[in-house]
Amino acid sequence: MPVTARALWLLPDLIALPADLPAPANLEAPGASYPLTPLGDLPANVAARHPHLAGYRAYAVSAPAAELVRTGPLRVGDEALQIGPLLDALYPAAPTRSYGPVREAGGMRVRLWAPTARAVSLLTLPEAELGRAKPRVQEMRREADGSYLSEPLPVGDAYRFRIVRQSHVSGEVETVEVSDPYSVGLSADSRWSVALDLADPALAPAGWCTHPAPKLRDTSAMTAYELHIRDFSRDDESVPAALRGSYLAFTETGSNGMRHLRELAEAGMNTVHLLPGYDIASIPPTPLRVSSEALAAHGPASRAQQDAIARVRDSDAFNWGYDPRHWAVPCGAYCAGDEPPAAARRVRETREMVAALHAAGLRVVCDVVFNHTFAAGNHPDAVLDRVLPGYYHRLDADGNIEQSTCMNNTATERAMAAHLVRYACRLWADAYRVDGFRFDLMGHMPAALLEQIVADLGPEKTVYGEGWNFGEVADGRQFVQASQFGLAGSGIATFSDRLRDGVRGGGPSDADPTIQGYGSGAFSHPARGTGEKDIALLRAWIAAGLAGNLADARVPYGGKDVPAREIDYNGQPCGYARHICDTVNYVDAHDNETLWDALTLKLPAEAEMADRIRLNTLCLALATWGQAASLWHAGAELLRSKSLDRNSYDSGDWFNRYDVTWADNGFARGLPPAWDNEERWRYMAPLLAREELRPTPEQVRHARDCALDVLRTLREVPQLRLGSAEKVLARVSFLQTPPELLVMRIAADSARGEADAYLTCNVSARETPLQLPASAMLCSSLRGGADPRYRELRPAQPVSGVREWRLPPLSALVFVG
Repeated sequence: MPVTARALWLLPDLIALPADLPAPANLEAPGASYPLTPLGDLPANVAARHPHLAGYRAYAVSAPAAELVRTGPLRVGDEALQIGPLLDALYPAAPTRSYGPVREAGGMRVRLWAPTARAVSLLTLPEAELGRAKPRVQEMRREADGSYLSEPLPVGDAYRFRIVRQSHVSGEVETVEVSDPYSVGLSADSRWSVALDLADPALAPAGWCTHPAPKLRDTSAMTAYELHIRDFSRDDESVPAALRGSYLAFTETGSNGMRHLRELAEAGMNTVHLLPGYDIASIPPTPLRVSSEALAAHGPASRAQQDAIARVRDSDAFNWGYDPRHWAVPCGAYCAGDEPPAAARRVRETREMVAALHAAGLRVVCDVVFNHTFAAGNHPDAVLDRVLPGYYHRLDADGNIEQSTCMNNTATERAMAAHLVRYACRLWADAYRVDGFRFDLMGHMPAALLEQIVADLGPEKTVYGEGWNFGEVADGRQFVQASQFGLAGSGIATFSDRLRDGVRGGGPSDADPTIQGYGSGAFSHPARGTGEKDIALLRAWIAAGLAGNLADARVPYGGKDVPAREIDYNGQPCGYARHICDTVNYVDAHDNETLWDALTLKLPAEAEMADRIRLNTLCLALATWGQAASLWHAGAELLRSKSLDRNSYDSGDWFNRYDVTWADNGFARGLPPAWDNEERWRYMAPLLAREELRPTPEQVRHARDCALDVLRTLREVPQLRLGSAEKVLARVSFLQTPPELLVMRIAADSARGEADAYLTCNVSARETPLQLPASAMLCSSLRGGADPRYRELRPAQPVSGVREWRLPPLSALVFVG
């Protein structure tokens, strides 16, 4: 029968057990027993630090804790002991140290925190001799804080640790070898760390330290473009073949992709949000390739393409990258070449990419995943567990690693786990000059840790992420989370699902993907029974998003203005923000269907292509013109399709096409992979087989031009991003209109020379009249833009200081004056 670990050693003199376990007499260690004294309930200060242990019973113990954690199995009754909290209590000075390779006189000195190890050796050799020579071995010196310190080794040497420890499960002595969690450089296969000096001028492109990075007022001014490094150039024939899919593709200033990014930046996009670019465990050093010619031979709704992808999904070059192995080192799979030294190449090429994006007028935000690791236990990729088992991962009541994030959840509430996260963020910000971070499943991390990171980085860096509330930490069961409500008022932004679901309809986990939203035809092209009341609620969610998701913003619902916090969003308050920088609006991202695919699934098949494109633009406008930061998934402006794939994380290059030449938007490349889509194939197959649902290159280009007008409008009308909650609450209001019409008014600020502005959205299939002050005119970005309907739009003659406009169907417009 497997051993459970329901006992927790919390403090050197305190052990906790669930109340339903028999009271044990002793703490049993190899060759010794230590009596336990029942204390009753947990002391108040301990219970406050561990709220999920409510109902546990406390036992006093007097035992040499620091010695015992280095020995074999520890038992309390029939239960093994979880010792993670104890290690924090034993070694409070550990987070004050510097770990990884540090430059000193004579070379690089390496420190590793491994308090349960019996001995640690450092294996070293020049990186160029890996696989050809035996490493040197030096014993590392144990220090009082539980760390091991090396003698200096030459700059640029490869190294790894040999750790001897006694298993807390079997009691046997184990010897493992592992790379450094604090690595700054890695060998080609990521098995060896490399002691790089990141300040070495040889690792920097020309002008690296002095090149200017674009500035941003604050997070609420962000317009971000979420882009996968490989997707960006993999299919771009204007990039040299050797550079496609790599960091260096961004340095090809004349490529189709870089021209497109510059056009976005010139229109008003100010940030590129890169999907994970750290060391990714799920992309092999020498990936297999899949023949696109062979896949193209199959039909638009065939399952043959996904069958082929399935055979190589674990060994091809594509993955979103939510499989972290080393957090502070760039991914080697995106390097352009394979010539040594691999470690230096990762650093140089990543810096060249960042510099190229900055030169294009775009800030760089890195997507980071600290909420889980790819592997645990003694798996070769389980870097943290091989160094210190049972500490870096969050354990359930039985001592098993929590898996609510789909992988091995990390315990970032622990002191040294938090230290490693802060280290990685500082390194990317300082050594790679990135401008901010997007945190994956941030709600699984403590709010206090995110606030520390912001303090570390300074106000010029942007920090936002997924503040979803679920799993073992939900509702503050273990700590105050970095979730939507836990961060409200902090200025650390969380993605808002309110506007997203109001615009698209339904939710990301719906078994039925055809549920319509305000921007996907619920009013103009009803394909199911959405009532007027439901449409009014969807509109209220969107209005809250346009007002920055502020809890106190007043939005139209039920014929009156209602505080957004009083609007129901699936059992939660719709408005939750306190600071204008608390949220990010979006209508699609890398996960779930692209915006274009969502529209394809939700609109009736007979809906005209012109209307589909108008709705695509309308949806992007609603995400962009609100008072909060905004994010577009790369290709949303290009009608990007993933052949209806709802989760393309491992769907290969074939289903993740990104084409800025407008030739192929990715639609009808076969049924998407069965592992996340098969239950929906019955919805997908008939649509993929309809050739008329594939836009022409001319239609894609028109959609792109309309989307650029959305960005230009945001730049032209600064009232759309006021920059403070006080200004939004004082100046933003909504007109009471029929449900198919949404009108936000931003009152004038004469002291700043700003006139009234009106954001209008008409989701009707018909022209809809709207009366505005006679001085209000359509903004020039739309009046002279790509949509010919707006170029021809004229108001009626003014009467008593107002004029009537006939808003075109499926339109989002901004008037000023």
